[in-house]
Amino acid sequence: MTKREICLMYHDVYKTTPLESGFSSDLYKINVDTFNYHLNKIKQLKNEGYNIVLTFDDGGSSFYDPISGLLDKYGLKGIFFISTKFIEKPGFLTIEQIKDIYHRGHIIGSHSHSHPENMASLDQASIKEEWEKSTNILGSIIKAPIKYASIPNGYQSRDILQSASICGIENLFNSCPTGKIKQFGTMALHGRYVVLSTTGVKGIEQLCKSNFFSLVLYIKHEILSIPKFLLGNRYEAVKNILLGIES
Repeated sequence: MTKREICLMYHDVYKTTPLESGFSSDLYKINVDTFNYHLNKIKQLKNEGYNIVLTFDDGGSSFYDPISGLLDKYGLKGIFFISTKFIEKPGFLTIEQIKDIYHRGHIIGSHSHSHPENMASLDQASIKEEWEKSTNILGSIIKAPIKYASIPNGYQSRDILQSASICGIENLFNSCPTGKIKQFGTMALHGRYVVLSTTGVKGIEQLCKSNFFSLVLYIKHEILSIPKFLLGNRYEAVKNILLGIES
């Protein structure tokens, strides 16, 4: 029997301070020692037959060092989703680093161009432009079509799905904590389990081995989707205030 897909959503991994890579919020950033523990456990679980997919959002410089190097050390592959507006900016990947990650066998994917706070609130033309710009830039860097993408901040809509498909995306990843893969036309839609700064090795193991634990996360996500829908663009600001995160 094929085990369900456990797709993990990471962001940045830092050596000294969360500010060294990516965007300012440290809620989704883990230190390199914790990441090492995660990868060691993930390697064991994959050897046991668990279907674990490692994804990384935003395009911070930590994608190159230490993340991709540690993945290579453990013989693991990652899917790296990059917001192309920030390429070559301080704290983000360079063009040469993207090329090197790709040539070492990892997947390069789109995370939109400008990482809009709420992509679903944009008009259809702007949504298409976000995917089109990003896939064109990344495609020109790695000299190959971009077939993977993830949605910034988890705001999903039919326009987002349609535009991604039109731009050649075959696998689109959202923020819904589920192991079920849905189809949208010819495009596969993957759920993901977010990894927070507080996520330990035990949490990773529970995700893989406990259907009940995964179900609880899904129910929490569905409950939180209500204020997210009602607040729209204000949701991220309100969430950050409640969690004490500086913007």
